[in-house]
Amino acid sequence: MLVLATMTCLSIGCGHPEETPQPRQPAPVAFLSTHTVSVRYQVRPGGGASQGLPQALNLLVEYERVGQTGPTSYRLLPPTVELHDPVVRDSAQEAFLSRVAAHPGTLRPYVTVTIWEEQALPTAARTSYEVTCDLVLDGKVAERTTYSVVAGQVPPLMASSRTQIMP
Repeated sequence: MLVLATMTCLSIGCGHPEETPQPRQPAPVAFLSTHTVSVRYQVRPGGGASQGLPQALNLLVEYERVGQTGPTSYRLLPPTVELHDPVVRDSAQEAFLSRVAAHPGTLRPYVTVTIWEEQALPTAARTSYEVTCDLVLDGKVAERTTYSVVAGQVPPLMASSRTQIMP
């Protein structure tokens, strides 16, 4: 009987701490940092002109998003695209985007800002002007895109900038 009890105890690991189940360590949690993003744009007439400013400006903002694929894994999603029709005036205007997330070690989304003047037929500008568009991340200007036209010039096709969000 004593031999049977000893054999049973040895077979099930009775009293051996190295064989007792150990609690599992929780998987490390990957944290995302979120950032406020906006675009601030302004049209500045050249030479004091107020007539002949563009009336059909387009502002396109594409920003990548981070999506979760598991408890601790993330990936970049296709860019979200927003088209803005800026009202042409010489005071600064701001368009706010959704918050953008970044993963501190690996995933740093890009934000692309593109400005162009919509024209059915390209015609020469009647006046000089400049459009500036600031990409504002967490309250600080991260990138400036400038679209400049001189009187008599056919406006450029577009101006574009691409900025990576750094956590």
